[in-house]
Amino acid sequence: MGNRFFLAGIVLILVLSCLFYGSVRFYYLAICEVLTGVLMAAWLLEAMVKKRFDLVRGGFWLPVLFFLAVVILQLVPFPLPFIKKLSLSTYKIYRDFLPEGFEPFFFTLSIQRFATLNELFKALTYFAIFFLVVNRIDNKRDIDFLLKAIILLGFCISLWAIIQRFAFPDRVYWFDPPGSAGLPMGPFANRNNFSGYINMIIPLGLGYLLQDISFSRRIILGLATAVMTLALFISYSRAGLIVHMVALIFIGLLLSFRRKLRNKALLVLLWPTLVIVLFLNYFDPRSVFARLATLFSKETFVYLGHGYSWLDILRICRDFPFLGTGLGTFGFISSIYNSNPSQMYFTYAHNDILQLFSEVGVLGGFCVFWFFAIYFFKVVRHWLNRHDRFIIYGVLGGVGALFAILFYSLLDFNLHIPAVALLFAVLLAVVYRLSILPSVGYAQHG
Repeated sequence: MGNRFFLAGIVLILVLSCLFYGSVRFYYLAICEVLTGVLMAAWLLEAMVKKRFDLVRGGFWLPVLFFLAVVILQLVPFPLPFIKKLSLSTYKIYRDFLPEGFEPFFFTLSIQRFATLNELFKALTYFAIFFLVVNRIDNKRDIDFLLKAIILLGFCISLWAIIQRFAFPDRVYWFDPPGSAGLPMGPFANRNNFSGYINMIIPLGLGYLLQDISFSRRIILGLATAVMTLALFISYSRAGLIVHMVALIFIGLLLSFRRKLRNKALLVLLWPTLVIVLFLNYFDPRSVFARLATLFSKETFVYLGHGYSWLDILRICRDFPFLGTGLGTFGFISSIYNSNPSQMYFTYAHNDILQLFSEVGVLGGFCVFWFFAIYFFKVVRHWLNRHDRFIIYGVLGGVGALFAILFYSLLDFNLHIPAVALLFAVLLAVVYRLSILPSVGYAQHG
């Protein structure tokens, strides 16, 4: 079975997950999960027929397996006295909130096992996508096609978002009921989810623009990247605009580490100038500046929470230090620790990293840190020794995209949006595979 089958499947999953309202509804996500299962079954069948399992050795499979083991441990039923020894706070939750006279013998470390089971299936889907891409998309042509398909997707939803902004700003699609979405942008019901998604694609376009490509391709890719950046600006997403600027600075700093590429760092940092000039000429800039000014209001980022207080999350981490409350259970535990009287219920913490530690504890959080430490160490080490320009600028754009969404995770819950998480998994795999790609037969050299 050729790579085209897997490549087409990955692109189809990315497109559907995005267009189906970000796949936040379970039945849309189920379609993507089934398609991922089909691809995994095809890979396994092919490997069994060939009697050969060719796996990329990156050193990051072990932390993934340990993380999954932690989550599975949260779902294992234990006697209540044993739960008390493993996690006193979990025991108190059961003791205080179970109906009187209802005393089942077995309990799980997750305070809501069905929520944890649901999140485990999501995690397995993201892991499977990462596994498939890193092991099957293994040549320059396929990687080039996949990256350009992602840029095309970003351009299309950005163009749609700009039209939507003026034609029907209260709904995602024209056939949706009026007022069905409060702050939609493109196929996402919330502009912050759109800005998180598009912030991962803009650096990919910049990576191509830095390469030695033909004038016609430069015009096309430049236009696509400009439209995406313009859509980001008119989304009025405070976090999205900040993440975009920080990501550009990060890319410029990476370029400065390579002596021959330092002259292009300024080009990256000046990229938004064209878009800003266009924005100032055709739109009202005062609304953007007014929106950014609210960052300094008491209830947003300066207050450390942007919704749910970070201090309250740290209290959860303190009470459930080792194994957490259970993956996906923040919406159930948040009301107990919430100190914000203006809102009683929070599904997400607006800080994916702190929420992760509250749900999986130090053990699960360490596995995630272990994975990314190995991953970025190897990617950057390989990147610093590469001379092929397609690899250099492809990895540069990809790392910029990954940095953007990870930085965004400090300010919002974008990685809990399935479409965003799926794109993140694909880019993780593509960047690593690109960093170790052989340079034989390449046309561009630096």
